[in-house]
Amino acid sequence: MEGMEEGMQKQCFQILLVIDEELKRMAITRLSVLKRREEMVQTREGSRRTVDLADPSKWGVTNLSMFALTLGGYTRMLDDVYQRFDQAKNGMKDIQSNLLKGHYPFFLTPTVDSWIS
Repeated sequence: MEGMEEGMQKQCFQILLVIDEELKRMAITRLSVLKRREEMVQTREGSRRTVDLADPSKWGVTNLSMFALTLGGYTRMLDDVYQRFDQAKNGMKDIQSNLLKGHYPFFLTPTVDSWIS
């Protein structure tokens, strides 16, 4: 019976050592998680520049509303650019159509062209 108790005590001690090592690793992980959380919730200066939108050093969790507003502003600007692009593309189609029909716009008439050259 004594040999069995010694074997069980030895196994329990080994389990205790494994648990102790795991607890030490968890404590280290906990500290790194707390440090990372602290870094993430720090207020950063943010930025309204386009190049800074992808820079994580400029933005933190606390800057989320500012980031959303800034991104929304650029979204509206891009929508405006796309709309102007579509208008210019349609204008170019009209010019091309008129050229094919023989209707030259005023800036392509021979008299105006001669003024430019």
